[in-house]
Amino acid sequence: MLALLIPNNVIAQRFEVSPFTGFMLGGRVNYYNGYLKFEDGQDWGVILDVNVSYEQQIELSYSRLNTSVVQHSYTNVEKIIDKMTIDYIQLGSLYQFDINHDAFIPFFAGTLGATVFTAQDGGYAQTTTFSITLGGGVKIFPTEHFGIRLQARLLLPMQWGGMGIGCGTGGCGGGVYTSTTIAQGDFTAGIIIKL
Repeated sequence: MLALLIPNNVIAQRFEVSPFTGFMLGGRVNYYNGYLKFEDGQDWGVILDVNVSYEQQIELSYSRLNTSVVQHSYTNVEKIIDKMTIDYIQLGSLYQFDINHDAFIPFFAGTLGATVFTAQDGGYAQTTTFSITLGGGVKIFPTEHFGIRLQARLLLPMQWGGMGIGCGTGGCGGGVYTSTTIAQGDFTAGIIIKL
């Protein structure tokens, strides 16, 4: 019965599920007396890709880093101030380069979503920010339904943003801006299950 409600083009779509793990560079935030460092460590997550065409996929991803936040002052004092989890929930697009080789597929991905910073000791409030990720890598398929995904990503949680609209004698215009002080990155490897 459910199959009758789903359009044929959705049934014909191919899905890829990719659990992964890797190493994330935690990043840092400068402040007036030094900086806060999110310690580097192992991250993990899962990616779901849905084919739109041979070259393009819609990508939904989740990743998590369990880390410590270390305060570094300019007087060379280091202090762990909290344990934290950093969660990325992203939706975007993946472009696969057509090199006429089905077993080796390079790709580029860009996503938008949210990053959630959660303090484990309860001393700080949970913070959710808009974020952008850019990445690239390669998919290697030794068989038709199983493969390996190797990728590197730049993760940018945004802290500042705004928008404006203005009108004058020449017409009206508007703009949106955002910026970040934290740049994170990760290098991951995962297993691809093609359904």
